[in-house]
Amino acid sequence: MLRLANTGEREEILSLYRSVMGTKFCTWNEDYPSMEEIDNDIENNCLYVMTSEGRIIASISIVPERELDELQVWSEREDAAELARLVVNRDCQGKGLAFRMLSEMEELLREKGTKTVHLLAAKQNIPAVKTYLKADYEIKGEVNIYGNSYFAMEKIL
Repeated sequence: MLRLANTGEREEILSLYRSVMGTKFCTWNEDYPSMEEIDNDIENNCLYVMTSEGRIIASISIVPERELDELQVWSEREDAAELARLVVNRDCQGKGLAFRMLSEMEELLREKGTKTVHLLAAKQNIPAVKTYLKADYEIKGEVNIYGNSYFAMEKIL
């Protein structure tokens, strides 16, 4: 079940982020994502986690700043939300959790009146790109930002 994260889970979430760094498809590093992103997301009630047996196995954020709105690739900008920092515990990968998290987030966003979802998928992160495509996200363009190459992906809800 997907739920809002709380401040008592900050370290566990950071540990989850760090656990995937250096893996084949991950572009994250020691500087990103950091405790600063976690604190900002928790403060803005936009960091969600999925738990199993009392431990966090996945997380995702709705970016409050909507930094991607400035990109010229989107077909829709009105009532859009930006998803970021989707991570699944390495032991739980390949079981459809990322797809499930996206589905639950999309339902939550629909309930809030959101019409469109934007996200960036690192081009080298083939499993993530496949998951987003399976979830009916469209590649709207390619962007070089934050020191990496990404597919800008969009879904109309």
